[in-house]
Amino acid sequence: MAQGSELKRKGANIMLGPTIGRLGRVVTGGRSWECYSIEPYLSGALVYETVVGTQEAGVIPSVKHFIGNEQETDRSSSLNAVLAGTGNIMCSYQSINNSFSCQNSKAINGLLKTELGFLGFVVTDLNALHSGVGSALAGLDMAMPDGGKFWGPNLVEAVKNGSVPEMRLDDMAVRILAPWYKMNQNKDFPEPATQDCRSPKTTDKPILLQSAVEGHVLVKNSNNALPLRKPKLLSILGYSAKSPDINMVGNPGPSAWNAGFQSINPSGTLTMLELMSTQGIYGSVPPIGYNGTIVTGSGSGATSLSTFFSPFHALVTQADKDGTQLFWDFHSSNPEVVGVSDACIVLGNAYAAEAFDRPSVRDDYTDALILNVAKKCFNTIVVLHNAEQDSGKALVSLLYGQVNFSGKLPYTVAKNETDYGALLLLSFPEGRFKEFPQGNFSEDVYVDYRHFDRGSLGYHRNVMAEATNTGDIGGAEAAQLYVGIPEAPAKQLRGFEKLSISAGKTVRVTFNLTRKDLSVWDTNAQKWRLQGGNYSILVDSSSRKLPFKGILEI
Repeated sequence: MAQGSELKRKGANIMLGPTIGRLGRVVTGGRSWECYSIEPYLSGALVYETVVGTQEAGVIPSVKHFIGNEQETDRSSSLNAVLAGTGNIMCSYQSINNSFSCQNSKAINGLLKTELGFLGFVVTDLNALHSGVGSALAGLDMAMPDGGKFWGPNLVEAVKNGSVPEMRLDDMAVRILAPWYKMNQNKDFPEPATQDCRSPKTTDKPILLQSAVEGHVLVKNSNNALPLRKPKLLSILGYSAKSPDINMVGNPGPSAWNAGFQSINPSGTLTMLELMSTQGIYGSVPPIGYNGTIVTGSGSGATSLSTFFSPFHALVTQADKDGTQLFWDFHSSNPEVVGVSDACIVLGNAYAAEAFDRPSVRDDYTDALILNVAKKCFNTIVVLHNAEQDSGKALVSLLYGQVNFSGKLPYTVAKNETDYGALLLLSFPEGRFKEFPQGNFSEDVYVDYRHFDRGSLGYHRNVMAEATNTGDIGGAEAAQLYVGIPEAPAKQLRGFEKLSISAGKTVRVTFNLTRKDLSVWDTNAQKWRLQGGNYSILVDSSSRKLPFKGILEI
């Protein structure tokens, strides 16, 4: 409701969001951060509330992207939102079964408008119109930013010559005008603000702070390191602690309001429009905002903020109240650490934006920074932070125990990057498919936590067995673990342990199975690969005698 009200004060008829279209099948996807979650149920529940609140304020939400928008690389190739009554849904750049999303009749006419009963209008993503008659017949209602050579006069001609039925044109108009009237935008709606977009409303500020507080997740609190209680000395380390060096507004346009972008572009030599023109260039942008806290998400709608409390700013304010001495270093990846520090707070971030995918889910620089500090400081607190204008205030209130952590991760984090398996890989088609790239979704619905539950790629599965000494004399026995891999030898040794067992006693042995233990070497690809199917798990004292058997399905 607050977001919708702000948009209305600025004269915005439509909010180009929220984003809920991603399933998370590519964990390095550049726009997954825009989504509420990659869990469909959670996304559906949250988008419902967003649509209702935004439309109560009189603004039309554009729920996106419909459908298949899983990665930025080669991208140019929702039931709950519909139930909430959204006036608009945006189709994506991607193709579905070799047909562009914005001209796919099965998806738009069949699934969205017929099966889900969507009554609003469908709009393209920017410049995602690829045909005239075909897209009109497929159910597309509006082209953004305009119809170009496909629509306009050519659409008029198509209606005149019967290629597009006149009733289809009427349907477009009705679908576009219906939300406009439903939101009462025909009555005293503000004019669009093209220059000065300032519209402060102090009653919204507590909502922003509360959102920031509730969005933090406490992953681990070893040895009760938190909360901090009037420490005598704190070391604040890492590039993400401070504010960006630049926060200026230039000429209107996407390159003017981009505090998030300024975190990675301190020189100002590359505009956001130039960045977006390089879409599909894999790994072409730094994976972190090394020039300070990422204040806002990037992309064509990025904004600068009127006020901002960085983590460092807020920590200095708290230290002044408590009489705490501070040391800091925002630049070195191997900073000097004052040995008597009560705690060392290391702040990092991760940068992603529209038009490109991340080169990795991890960052070598940030990893080195954390490990180097942890070696020198017995109480290292790591903050991985993608924040907003109350970033520092929210963080300090949590670090000092003024409020409790209550956020939850909306996705599953693997122990090792390789644990994601195929979900780590972007689709890079070759040969005759290079011009028409497609992902085949061979992972089915097994993404995120379902992927780990199904295949044990992120968890090291434990195999437990018991050995009993039924004799009268204590002794030792070698317990051996074998795995039978589909389309491979019936059993292969994957672990052993020599057990000392007293007479009449039973001991338990535990073997830790890793992904590699279950993989076979692919000589063509020159890498380890998992096979689908049933894996036999066998434990006994010899490869010739294996009565204990279990099944692991992958």
